[in-house]
Amino acid sequence: MSKQPRLQLEKSLEGEKWFVEHFAGKHDILVDAPEMRQPIYIHNCTDCTINITAKVKRIVVDSCQKLTLITEGTISGLEVFGCKQLVATSNGPVPSATILRSDRCLINLQREFAHCEVITAFSSNVAISHTKQDGESVRYIICMQYIFLYFKALNISLAIITSNQTWEFGVISPD
Repeated sequence: MSKQPRLQLEKSLEGEKWFVEHFAGKHDILVDAPEMRQPIYIHNCTDCTINITAKVKRIVVDSCQKLTLITEGTISGLEVFGCKQLVATSNGPVPSATILRSDRCLINLQREFAHCEVITAFSSNVAISHTKQDGESVRYIICMQYIFLYFKALNISLAIITSNQTWEFGVISPD
């Protein structure tokens, strides 16, 4: 027996939280005007597009497939667990992204907000991208490691802690 789709704001002792669950093949899911202090929990959605119209506290994506997520940014970050084929596009800041046990995840950042700490574990085909001043898209593949720091705003480099716990540094060329 499959569960009914739900898009709902719930109140509890911990505060308010949005739930987007059990949607399939729906490309017009809109979380309209959430408040900045509210987290959003997305669970078990397949072949869907979710548009979040305001900056929120945190976004958690759990057990989704072929999901496109469009957001105005987060305060604390994006958390992805057990997903396949996720494309997350942010029009605002995403300070951190945690991607665990997931495959084929792409995080698109706007040029002015192109800095993000990405932590991965047991994940493959993870990438982060942004557009350069000339409009060309730049994509950085995140290999199997634990932490990837990307600070485009500083024109520094990427710092990687690999599974054998060695540091590697590389320079990102300026736009």
